[in-house]
Amino acid sequence: MNQTGGIQQVVAKDPNDKQLVAAIRAYLEAEAQRFGNGDYSGHFKGVRKLKAIKPGQIAITYRNVPAGAAIDYVGADAAAVDAIHTWLDAEISDQE
Repeated sequence: MNQTGGIQQVVAKDPNDKQLVAAIRAYLEAEAQRFGNGDYSGHFKGVRKLKAIKPGQIAITYRNVPAGAAIDYVGADAAAVDAIHTWLDAEISDQE
């Protein structure tokens, strides 16, 4: 999380595993497209606030990083940033 929203990043433990890196990139690229369209299917925790945000209030940018990919989420206002933070908190707690 950061002041403007947050970053979701997934990387392979073995950067030489080209198949896994490609799968990570394909998944996150599709995720960025879905989120950009307001489709939060597959995510249950923390999405209530995201669904309340109007289209265009969150800028979503996919990018490749070494051994994986990342999505940058930038909220246009405090409500959008709060929604991003709530969702990321839920995502992090699911991974622990």
